[in-house]
Amino acid sequence: MKTIIMPNGLVEEMWTSGERTMQSENANIIEAYKLAYRKHVLDDDSIGWDELGNFLLNALCNYMGDGSFQSWVNSLKDTDQQKGD
Repeated sequence: MKTIIMPNGLVEEMWTSGERTMQSENANIIEAYKLAYRKHVLDDDSIGWDELGNFLLNALCNYMGDGSFQSWVNSLKDTDQQKGD
């Protein structure tokens, strides 16, 4: 990870690969939290379940990586199957 001082004076942490910034990952996660809060706590019907699910999926995959996300989902499915046995 490297630190870059942007022309506007903001400090931004970037992955050395240059593909993603921590700032954009955090923004995705915060937006997912906001949508989930609005849907579950405030009963905001303007947010559909599919929309919320897709937004959470994208935020988690961006943060965890696709492979780690899929491993996590598989572990949940395995746990559910064991409970049903």
